[in-house]
Amino acid sequence: WKTLAERRWFVAAVYLTLTVLALYPVFSVTVPPLVDYPNHLARMHILAAWDSDPALQKNYVVNWSLHPNMAMDLIVPLLAKVMPVYMAGKIFVAMTLLSVLGGTLALRRVVTGRIDLWPVLTFLFLYNLVFFWGFLNYLFTAGLALFAFAGWIALRDRPAWQRVALFSAVSFVLYVGHLFGLF
Repeated sequence: WKTLAERRWFVAAVYLTLTVLALYPVFSVTVPPLVDYPNHLARMHILAAWDSDPALQKNYVVNWSLHPNMAMDLIVPLLAKVMPVYMAGKIFVAMTLLSVLGGTLALRRVVTGRIDLWPVLTFLFLYNLVFFWGFLNYLFTAGLALFAFAGWIALRDRPAWQRVALFSAVSFVLYVGHLFGLF
């Protein structure tokens, strides 16, 4: 087993198989059964179609301002310009799951120098209570924060001013995604 687990093709096949299995429930339904997701999806429809729908313009005002908790608001309406809002929403849900998984893999790679089967345990935690409540902005940003932490470790030998400059921008992106994801 140890010899097989050290082969790159086997590790890649395990991750690919488990990723497909993890994403299948998201794409097998019209609307993923997350508690707050229908509200998010309705808001995404309004943001995506407001410019071209007089009824939406009559009943809603889109007032953009910079604040935390905007990850979905910035991504899904752009995707909804080229695909139905239901599919754009599902792609964001998939991106949320993949950001947590990818951030875990990136952190493992930076810390140990390799990707092995230990991060497979992440799949056990992808579908959790926070996810089912529909806190997608937080989870998406938390996954990005894992990537940022891996980047901070990878760049630990760089001059401090370079890291501060880069990660100030990264922190701003995380702040806009979700405040708790930044923390």
